[in-house]
Amino acid sequence: MRIRHIFRVSLVVAMFVVWLLNGSCTQNDGHIGPVFGQWRMTETTIDTEPVHAYAGNVFWSFQNSVVCLREVLPHHDVDNRWGSWKWGEKDVLILDFSHSDELHSPDDKVYEPLEITGFVAGENVLHVHRLTSSHMELSMGNRTYTLKKQ
Repeated sequence: MRIRHIFRVSLVVAMFVVWLLNGSCTQNDGHIGPVFGQWRMTETTIDTEPVHAYAGNVFWSFQNSVVCLREVLPHHDVDNRWGSWKWGEKDVLILDFSHSDELHSPDDKVYEPLEITGFVAGENVLHVHRLTSSHMELSMGNRTYTLKKQ
C-alpha cells in the first residue's frame, strides 16, 4: 500500500515537471528554422588570421525576421544592435542594418552593426559554409565567422 502511494506521488510530480518544461518556453510564432535562437560568435578571421581584438563576447540572436547582435561589455553591460535578416539564394544569409525609427536618434546606433563584425550599414551578404543545429560558419569577402548555438 505504501509503495503504491509513493509511486502515485512520484508519477504526479514527474507529470507536473514535464508540464512545466513544455509550457515554459514559447517562440511567439518566431521559429524560423535552423538559425532560430542565440548563437555565440566564437571566432572571426580576416584572411584566415584571427581578429585579435575579438574577446568572444558577441552573440547573434535570430527570431522571425529580426536579428540582434549583442556585445557583452565589462560589468555585464550590453550593446544591442538591431537589424533584419533573410535567406537569399542557396546558402546565402542577408543581414540588413538599414532600419530606423522615431524613438532613436542616429547617435544611438541601435540600427548600426557592431564594428567588430566588419558589417556595413545596409545589406551584408554572407555565404553559409556550414549550418547544423549547433554550429554555423559564414563568410563575407575575406572575413569568416564561426558561431556556436547557445
